[in-house]
Amino acid sequence: MSPTSEAGLKVHLEELTSVLRLARASFDIWWRFADRAFVIKNRDLVDGLSQFFFFNGEANFFSCVVRSCVLFDKSKGVLNLEDIGKEAGRIKLIEKNELDNFNSQIATAIPTAKKLQIIRN
Repeated sequence: MSPTSEAGLKVHLEELTSVLRLARASFDIWWRFADRAFVIKNRDLVDGLSQFFFFNGEANFFSCVVRSCVLFDKSKGVLNLEDIGKEAGRIKLIEKNELDNFNSQIATAIPTAKKLQIIRN
């Protein structure tokens, strides 16, 4: 499916949404289990969980970083958030004021994305 069609953009947007959800889940897992007070307070809950969730906090954090970088990846053949905004505006899928707002939010996130790419690499 062509990413330059409305249906193609929706598919790519759903893929990026899935990546974002996984990044957030990885962050939440890392954040919770990095908090020793949470682990001690919720010992019964923690003991009932799979070892996957807390055997290596750094793995969950790194997973969050890698997945977040995908959203801003400028590698050839990769459709990132900026590209989706450009294509959505080009095929008139969203109004100009919505596109301007989207681009403004992306511009705000780019410095953080660059830092995440440094951590990832």
